[in-house]
Amino acid sequence: MASELEIKSDRLAEFLDRNRLDGVLLQERRNFAWITGGADNHVADDTRVGGAAILATGDGQVCLATSSDAPRMELEELAGRDIDVVVLPWWDQEHARRRLRELIDDAVVACDTDRFGLGLPVLPPVFAELRWSLTAEEIERYREGASRLARAVEETCAAAAPGMNEHEIAGLFADNARRAGCEPAVTLVAADDRIDRFRRPIPTAKRVERLVMIACGSTWRGLTASVTRLVSFGPVPADLRLRHEAVCAVDAVAIAATRPGADMADIVAAMQAAYAERGFPDEWRQHHLGGPTGYSTRELVVTPATRQTVRPGQAFAWNPTVTGTRSEDTIVATEAGGDVLTTSKSWPVIVPPAGGHVIPRPDILVRS
Repeated sequence: MASELEIKSDRLAEFLDRNRLDGVLLQERRNFAWITGGADNHVADDTRVGGAAILATGDGQVCLATSSDAPRMELEELAGRDIDVVVLPWWDQEHARRRLRELIDDAVVACDTDRFGLGLPVLPPVFAELRWSLTAEEIERYREGASRLARAVEETCAAAAPGMNEHEIAGLFADNARRAGCEPAVTLVAADDRIDRFRRPIPTAKRVERLVMIACGSTWRGLTASVTRLVSFGPVPADLRLRHEAVCAVDAVAIAATRPGADMADIVAAMQAAYAERGFPDEWRQHHLGGPTGYSTRELVVTPATRQTVRPGQAFAWNPTVTGTRSEDTIVATEAGGDVLTTSKSWPVIVPPAGGHVIPRPDILVRS
């Protein structure tokens, strides 16, 4: 059976032929991770462009890195891979450009970002689709990273307590994720009425009284997983129980429908119908419903007009909301529906109706 890197080499070769290119220059973190099988070229957390690049052609791959980053690329990130590292002086950009021009020669090369200032053509948007159908090796790597995220979030929920503010809880998650070897990608925390008021609540100094929602994502070896969990300190109010059961039903319908060959717009339509059946016909308008994930937190946000087909092994994170609650896990499309990666044996679940499918969804954790 072909390896992950062999499969990607074949996909890239077909892409180059179809687009009349000789090669690609990949500097974005997501593309670097994809082409190398999970290597990490980033330095600063707040940028999508890493400190090293991959020049991939039909003849192979070479890594371009400054003298600051080249040792780590060679000895850690790319160790054992058949990728030579070309060292560029960090202090001489013109030398770096000349060296890259020598490597490219007269080849037609497109880039994901022209950081070197060579005037290269930009990759067409369809390049992103090379990342969408995950290989068996990627799915196993993803499963490990997703389980690490789930544990980090649930450890955070176990440590959260009334009186803590949202920043403190976000800090707990960051610590738990880092200790698990993951890099936090998204951290949303809301306490009490902020859950009702805001669909994407970044942490604030508000202190928890009775309820907290944690919606987080993290990256491990290039692949980003997402989860949402809620904790109630005391019994769950009846109206919140009704809303949470509704949002879990919508999520379960989406997971059941996420199969290779399905039209993403049809999945959205099924979610809209589930919202209406549960008595919340307009709630889907208040926040996007999620979509494909993998090497980005979302490869795209699916809308009722998205005419894309689900690929075999494609990852998704649906995240339906109803005022005051949300349901979210990371899944991979299979013939039987979405295979949930961010699972836990210890978290309470509910099993809402989903067209005859049994799909447990995370319940609200009740703590005294």
